[in-house]
Amino acid sequence: MTMIGVSRGRLFGFLTAACLVLLADWFAIRASAADDRPFVAFGVLFDAALTVPLLYYFLVVRRRGGGWKTVLPAAAVALLAAWFMLPPQTRDAVWLFEAVLLPLEIAIIAVETRFAWRIVCAYREERRRETDGAEAIRAVFRRHIGDGGVKALLRHETIMYYYAFFSWGRNQSKRREEPHPPAFTYGEGSLAATITFVVIVLADTAAMHLLIGLWSDIAAWVTSLLNLWLLILLVADYRASRLQKVTIAGGTLRIRYGLKLQADIPLAVIASAQAASEFQIDRRERRASAEGATFLQPPNVRIELAGLRQVEGMLGLPSKADKIYLAMDQPRAFVEELKRHLPDYEPHVRN
Repeated sequence: MTMIGVSRGRLFGFLTAACLVLLADWFAIRASAADDRPFVAFGVLFDAALTVPLLYYFLVVRRRGGGWKTVLPAAAVALLAAWFMLPPQTRDAVWLFEAVLLPLEIAIIAVETRFAWRIVCAYREERRRETDGAEAIRAVFRRHIGDGGVKALLRHETIMYYYAFFSWGRNQSKRREEPHPPAFTYGEGSLAATITFVVIVLADTAAMHLLIGLWSDIAAWVTSLLNLWLLILLVADYRASRLQKVTIAGGTLRIRYGLKLQADIPLAVIASAQAASEFQIDRRERRASAEGATFLQPPNVRIELAGLRQVEGMLGLPSKADKIYLAMDQPRAFVEELKRHLPDYEPHVRN
């Protein structure tokens, strides 16, 4: 069995409470008389600058042991939401709040700039040791930012944009003089499928933008931006599948399957590995397992683990699985090489 995902009750509780507060403010500003709106506007800004950040502190930050700096982004987002909620004639109150909060905003910018510079320096340092840019990004997150939850999504987005815009023309095998670990490819012929999907999404984006634009320009642009993100994801996934492979080295099976599946599995916990002709696919079992295959490329390799191991699926979200399905270009050769590296491997002796 597989346990997928982790509880996010505290974060969801804060988001629910914050949305209720802002929704109540929105109704209050809409239901108030014109003469009373400036006073209601100050109440809305008070909630955005104090109530929401306090909710974030007591429901999330304090229980995780975070400092006061982690509350500042919540205040900034809440003030931005308040700006959009307030009618134009009451937004003068925002400028007064801006004048009061200007020193705080400068401090936020300074802290965030310093943090961003530290991350850039850490990435440059990692790149001196790691030829793979995506692995360098993972190392920076692991050592300086953390894993799980929102951080996993941020790591996924960073790697996605790296592959989509900054990985072209790079050769992942720069050190040709060094011995390479056994590496296996996947997704052969995926270029044609990627191009087909890109064309379909582009046509769908144009049609949906025109259709939804008849009802709402804002909704049309939001839909187009979501489709643009999907295009970037498709391109990045294809690029990742060309640059990274599934490797066996240092007692570890390192699975880098595009942006669909990432895992580092110790060989000691691998119970068995089978090619497609050696196992029957159980749909219920497949849904509960980690999988790197797609509907265009059904799985042809199954790896069973001795226990639950953490993997990263779509959007970089962590989950736990005891079975992994892959669609490899050379499934039998991959399985034989993997078995050869397992601790209890016994080669067949021909008479």
